[in-house]
Amino acid sequence: MPLPSEYMRKRRPHLFSDTLASVESTLTKELLSYHLSTMTSRNGETRFEHFARKLAEAEICPNLVPNTGPTGGGDAKADTETYPVGKEVALRWYQGEQAAANERWAFAISAKKAWTGKARSDVASIVGTKRDYKRIYFITNQPARSKTRADIEDSLSKEYGIPVRVLDLNWILDKVFDNRRLQLAVRALGLSSEYEQQVPAPGPRDYERARDLQALDDQIADASRYEGVPHLLAEDCLEGALTARGLAKPRMEVDGRFMQARRAAVASGSKALEFRVVYNWAWTVYFWFDDFLALSSLFGEALDLVADNEDADIVEKLANLWSLLRMSVAADKVSPEIARIDERGKALRGRLEVIAGNDARPNNALQAKSALLFVALVDKQHDHPELGFDDIWRSFMKLIKESRGLGTFPFKPVTEALAEFGSFIESPAYDELVERIADALAERRREGESAVVNVQRAEQKLRHKKPYEAIRWFGRTIDGLVKKEYEYELFKTLAGLAQAYDMAGLPWAARSSAMSVVSHQISRNLAENGSVAGISAAMVNALFTFELQIGRVPQAVAFHMLEMNIRYSRARDDEEREALNNYRYANAMRLGALILNTPATALKELERLHDCLHHLDLTEAGFTTLFLLGQWDVLREEKWISADTPPEQVETIMLDIKEQGETARIAPSALINAGKRSALSCRVIGAELVFDAASKTPSISIAEALLGIIESFVATSLNARVLPAWNVWSSALSRTRRMPDRRRLRSSRRPALPSGVSLMKTISGPRRRPA
Repeated sequence: MPLPSEYMRKRRPHLFSDTLASVESTLTKELLSYHLSTMTSRNGETRFEHFARKLAEAEICPNLVPNTGPTGGGDAKADTETYPVGKEVALRWYQGEQAAANERWAFAISAKKAWTGKARSDVASIVGTKRDYKRIYFITNQPARSKTRADIEDSLSKEYGIPVRVLDLNWILDKVFDNRRLQLAVRALGLSSEYEQQVPAPGPRDYERARDLQALDDQIADASRYEGVPHLLAEDCLEGALTARGLAKPRMEVDGRFMQARRAAVASGSKALEFRVVYNWAWTVYFWFDDFLALSSLFGEALDLVADNEDADIVEKLANLWSLLRMSVAADKVSPEIARIDERGKALRGRLEVIAGNDARPNNALQAKSALLFVALVDKQHDHPELGFDDIWRSFMKLIKESRGLGTFPFKPVTEALAEFGSFIESPAYDELVERIADALAERRREGESAVVNVQRAEQKLRHKKPYEAIRWFGRTIDGLVKKEYEYELFKTLAGLAQAYDMAGLPWAARSSAMSVVSHQISRNLAENGSVAGISAAMVNALFTFELQIGRVPQAVAFHMLEMNIRYSRARDDEEREALNNYRYANAMRLGALILNTPATALKELERLHDCLHHLDLTEAGFTTLFLLGQWDVLREEKWISADTPPEQVETIMLDIKEQGETARIAPSALINAGKRSALSCRVIGAELVFDAASKTPSISIAEALLGIIESFVATSLNARVLPAWNVWSSALSRTRRMPDRRRLRSSRRPALPSGVSLMKTISGPRRRPA
């Protein structure tokens, strides 16, 4: 049986390092041992102290500061000690122990041959400083017998009440050679370069990985990057761990980076993100390092993380790890007792059964059923293969039949996994299953490819500025694309529909199509990854635009915040982050144009809005609130107004902003605060429909959906001749217009511009908020 790493390297070579050779050193353990143990005779105490401190930084704690003075620690007594490190900095460590960040540890380093006496005297001197050290390490270049070393550690720890560790020559050699610290030893000890061979050029994949890893480490070191978005730190740390894995970095570094990513995920509060880290870590220890015990341990931790999870995508990943754990037990790499096969198998099946029984989410439930069948298949293969698998193949046939009409069921991954069993299965039932799969795939592909052709024609209609025809072509593709394997094409179609509705002047219908894309991406990314990075920033910006056309300020602000979070999560350097100000500025100016259309009766609501906009760095939009409220003293304090600006220029600038808003089809009336009830309206075929709804999320969502349906159906149905006689619609519309207590969202009233005070600098480009 090949090792897991050998199997994975053959199956997915692109995930592994493509460097053809690595650094090779002619420095052997014997040579380094001799060099270290004879350093005193060559007056090498200072160089050994430097080497020992560098090795301790790599293996024990990275926050060491050297103490100056004569050999032996000088006035500070310790040769080096830890310095306090902030929690945010320690969170980014992937080497050393976290406790060193907030505890004081002392290190004594000696190259004397009579090391026992030196250890006792150095520890006594360190304790005599009364600096409240929590640990003391003594590093010597001499070999120590295990019993002698243990006696020294126990006696000193008991005498002074502080844990004392002795690290001798054997420890040094183990760390240097086992953890690939040869380069550190050669440089720190000043050895000749003849002990190293030249490193060949890395392959193209490793070249990219090395560059990406350096960029990721630079980002992780920048604490300001993650303010307010802690999940981004976990994502970057996980990406660093996976990149280091691909570069064939030492096991210690890869594990350290995964631990770093998990700490960040825990700090973010997202169990989905923590599960993603643990899952990838388990996959890595098995297929890269052939560590079966670590897989068993991480599987248990992953199982605990999904104890209450209702998402089949996540729990199905746990089923993937289950097959690896069963193989490890079958190969006698892990005992059934350590793997806790019975207990964990029962817990996994129980979680999948709960999800499979939830009929309210049919796609999710069917995916859980498929995972249950795979678990049963793996269990039977290891426990009772002599009974055959025909019952399971028949269950899969039933599942394939049930998947018809369930668009988001992952049909292709399931069928691809089933095809793998053909290498060792000979059964009429399996042959029939393959035939069913082939027929179902042919049907799905026929529908999908036909829809793709229609999408191309719809896009051509859009380019010819024929939105209504584009809507018809896009609309006929939806059913054929509601499949997991055509998810990208479906999103592309919904985005095209949003654009076509927008061109036709139907903001509610456009919003509905764009929201379908964004809501699905949010659900998938937050549930599976705990991240917003996979959400389309362009579609969120489109939703911001549609809210401006509808006139709802709070909803527009919410979409602006989401868009900025997404774009910020993708920015890789300072230049890209600086470019985000252009998006922020463009949104702020358009929002300001809408705020200028606030009805006179609602001006009082602007008082609270200004503080909100200021906090969200929408200062240009916040400026318009102060302008409408006549808060000239505040405008002067914030450096918007100068005393020598004539009042006429104020009005000119405000009129320019309003004209830009009219060009962008900003709503003629802004809704700031709906109160206890909200009036949502649309105008179709000459009639205005108003929905009066309670200002609660369920009610508003229903009204939004209905408005989207009405705009998309009624406004685009005239040419299709599907509407009833006009007198019937006229009667229905007249009844709708007599709804009690309605408040119209769109109003022809526009507030008069205040005049007469001195003013500000012209707003002509992106501007940072004044200090």
